[in-house]
This record gives sequence, structure tokens and C-alpha cells, in this order.
Amino acid sequence: MTRPTLENPDVYDPTIWRGMKGGIAFEPDAALTLTTSHPMIISMVPTAGRIVKLPLETASAGLMFIIINNAAGAFAITLQTSVGGALPFGAGAIAQNQMGLCVCDGVQWRAIVAAATQTSP
Repeated sequence: MTRPTLENPDVYDPTIWRGMKGGIAFEPDAALTLTTSHPMIISMVPTAGRIVKLPLETASAGLMFIIINNAAGAFAITLQTSVGGALPFGAGAIAQNQMGLCVCDGVQWRAIVAAATQTSP
């Protein structure tokens, strides 16, 4: 028996690879509509409240995004569904110096928000 890995072609699944793409996107200070081809990590430095629309749910099963709010001021990033509605589960906004983990099951997006900063021991 072999252990499955992401490099093993037997377990290749496009939904896994879309969500596991390497790299980071440094997005401009504007509203943003994500697509399934965006990198998994998205960093923003908003100078005002911004809206991020997540990709179409039916095309995003297994997809995951980490969205980082590096704002210098108290500006939030509001997460929305693909049609601009509020997320049905989880956090709806990423505050200054926080990050959101967004995952999709193919029907709806869910988000968890946590502090993005860490202090050394």
C-alpha cells in the first residue's frame, strides 16, 4: 500500500490543485472579485472598507483562500458570496491585522477570522 501525496497522479483532482496553488497575490486597494484561478493567499492593504466577492460556489468545491488584511487603519474587508450576499456561515468581515480562512463545499462559503499577528515568546 502506498501513501497518497499531492504529487501522486492517482490523487490528482483539479479542485485540490486550484486551492493549493503556490504564490501570493498582493491585490490593489479596491473592491475585489475573486476567481477560481486566484492564488490561495491574498494580501490587501485597504485604505477604506473593501468588499471581496468569493468565486461561484458551484465551481469552488474544495477551494480555500487565506485573505490577509494589512491595513494601517481600522478598515475591514467584507466577505461576500458570488452574488454579493452575506456569508451564511462564519465571519463576514476581516478586521485590521486579521486574516480570514475561507473554504467552500460547493454549495456555500464558510469563513473563520483570526488575528494575523504573532508575538515572539
